Amino acid sequence: MEALMDVKLQITVSFGRSRVSLRDILDSEPGALIPLERTEGQLVEIQVNRSVIGYGEVVDVDGHYGIRIHHLAKSPLTESI
Repeated sequence: MEALMDVKLQITVSFGRSRVSLRDILDSEPGALIPLERTEGQLVEIQVNRSVIGYGEVVDVDGHYGIRIHHLAKSPLTESI
């Protein structure tokens, strides 16, 4: 198990999703907005390999976006560490 601790994983943060018709996308112009199914202030999903592993909030870190972790999902791997 210790050998796996330094393996780097790709983390994805999902801000939201939306269903939009192809017509609406093709009719869009620069500056157009696509509404998401998430409200401002709602926690974002933290994903590894397309699986949600936790939730956090978007924060500013020296002019860059970061994620403050609120909670991570429990799994058999993390419970024994």
